Order: sequence, then C-alpha cells, then structure tokens
Amino acid sequence: MSVVETEEPIKWARRIVINCPEKRNALTLEVKHGVRDAIAAALKAEEVRVLILTGRGGAFSAGGDISDMAKRDENKMLRHLRVAHDTVRLCDMAEKPIIAAIEGPAMGSGAGLAMCADTIIGGENAFVGFSFQKVGLIPDFGTMHNVTRRIGINKARQAFLYAQPIKGQEAFNIGLFDHLVADEQVQEKALELAQQLINLPAYSLGMTKRILNKMPTSVNETLELESAMQTLCMRSDEHMEGATAFMEKRKPDFLQFGLIPGRHLPV
Repeated sequence: MSVVETEEPIKWARRIVINCPEKRNALTLEVKHGVRDAIAAALKAEEVRVLILTGRGGAFSAGGDISDMAKRDENKMLRHLRVAHDTVRLCDMAEKPIIAAIEGPAMGSGAGLAMCADTIIGGENAFVGFSFQKVGLIPDFGTMHNVTRRIGINKARQAFLYAQPIKGQEAFNIGLFDHLVADEQVQEKALELAQQLINLPAYSLGMTKRILNKMPTSVNETLELESAMQTLCMRSDEHMEGATAFMEKRKPDFLQFGLIPGRHLPV
C-alpha cells in the first residue's frame, strides 16, 4: 500500500491522496516525498490539467510526525524541510491550477500543504490549525507566506500566535477556505470546480497564475508582466478559438489544444 496514491476521477484531473488514515495522514518523511513526487509528476503530465490534493479516511492531514520530531535529529529535520520546500516551490510556480479538498483536520504542516493550493474547499466539520507553537516550533511549509497572502497580516498573526483550531465556518469567513460545503460534498465540489478549470484555456490560466504569484508588486512591474504575457496569449491557438467562438456564438473548445510537456513544471 502506497502512503500517497494518485487517481484520475475525471478526465484531465489528477487527485493526489495522502493514504495513512491510521495516522490521520501525518506528514512523515515518506509521505512528504510521496506528495512532492506526485505533484511533480502531475505537472509534467500532458493528460493532467488540474491537480486535487486531499487525504484518505476523513482527514486531510494531522500535520507533522511529532514522534519523529522528538528525536531531535537536526539532519533529519533539514531533510523534512527540504522536501517541504520543494513542494511549496512546485505549487507556487505551477501553471496548472491546484485544488485542496479538506475533510476533517488540516493541522500544522498539513494546513501548510493545503494553503499551497489555488482553491481550498472545506467541509462543515473540517478545521485548520497552525499548531506549531504548541510544540515549540515556528510555522513551516511556507505557511507564513501563503496564509498572510490569503487572509492578511493581522488575521495571520492571531492564527499563528494563539495556535487555536479554526473551524469550518470561521475558516470560510476569514478566507482560509474558498468554499464551505457539507462534509459528504467536499470531493464532489472539488470535481465540479476541477471541471470548470479544465474547460478553460490552460495557457492563459497559467499566465494568470504566474502574475498572481508575484503579487504584491509595483504597478510598473505588473504592467510590464501584463504586456509580455498578454502578447503571448494573443498569439495562442486558445485565444483564436475563444475569439472565433465568441463571434460564432458557440462554446469554445479549448480541450482540442494539447499541453506542452514540461512547460508547467518549474525548472
């Protein structure tokens, strides 16, 4: 049994599933390697346009493996961090959209992994927590960067300093979740949103993500990026199809254009 499994629930989408329900999907070093490698493979794959991150057995991830941390092996801790940082960079630079589907807890590093996604879906009984202070650590897995960008510095400060679990409705209200649904509808909602993204032009989605991931920046730098990337988009087959479909009063078919192998993987 693999600790990280991949599935193809619908065409063009790949679901990456942490499969350690007996440990509430804790992020052991083996699991971190598995998640990183599965994301990298999905970003390379021509048949994948959207990634979904989730966990098996009613939990996204309970976070880091505390029993392993207690050994105070600094070299092993650095290996944990390097793999986690690889994953954060992959998600940050990925041009393919990433959805996190959270059922139950997403705690500590598990919450950090979820926050790497572009869209986060939470169940009504799901909760997130940045519980690092409770074990004498600082937030890792890129959490301080991603959460601050998501909900602002003051709300992030409160979440990190007090380290209390944030339940579904509150997580949605402050912006940690983008969608809040019944627990049994989390995976269904993830597939619904994945299908919407699949039907959109992959090239302009990727360009939009590249600019968004550089925010905040100066107006001038934004306009320079906009000029460069809009020019590329205007030359694309997807733009021609979209414009032609608009004039012909029909739905555009962006799926006829294949993905360029490797273009969606940061190098």
